[in-house]
Amino acid sequence: MRSKTFWRCGSVLLSLGAMVSLAACNGFPFETGCAGVGYYAVTVTVRDQLGHPQALGSTVTLQDGSYTETHDPQDSLSVYGADDRGGRAYDIHITKPFYNEIWVRGVRAPGGGCVTGHESSPTNILVPIVLSLATNAPPRSLSRQSSTSTQACHGP
Repeated sequence: MRSKTFWRCGSVLLSLGAMVSLAACNGFPFETGCAGVGYYAVTVTVRDQLGHPQALGSTVTLQDGSYTETHDPQDSLSVYGADDRGGRAYDIHITKPFYNEIWVRGVRAPGGGCVTGHESSPTNILVPIVLSLATNAPPRSLSRQSSTSTQACHGP
């Protein structure tokens, strides 16, 4: 008799636990966050016209209505954004000193941003950006020219 009560109560608790876990990603009956693994819905790669990584020193901003997310990349190639915010459209703004600013509008990020292991793998969108030098940019070879001219005047 005691084991029947245990199994009856245990199955109710198990069902309740499963419902709470699903509610965390579906927002039912209220949004509590992701009970699975979150992921970045947007990946922005920043390169120059020669294909060299240029994210370092740039500012990348993702906007979706009143939501704004700004990144100052710490590596030279990629920016990962829209954490757990898949399924939305973003305007992406990239600025970097001595480069022309870039706007990419209406980038649709797929997915819902939460993976519990029951769905297919998360998908994100890759946005490749190519920066071009602004007209006011200093010449790239200035430092090489000045060291060569110093050697010519003063010897080796």
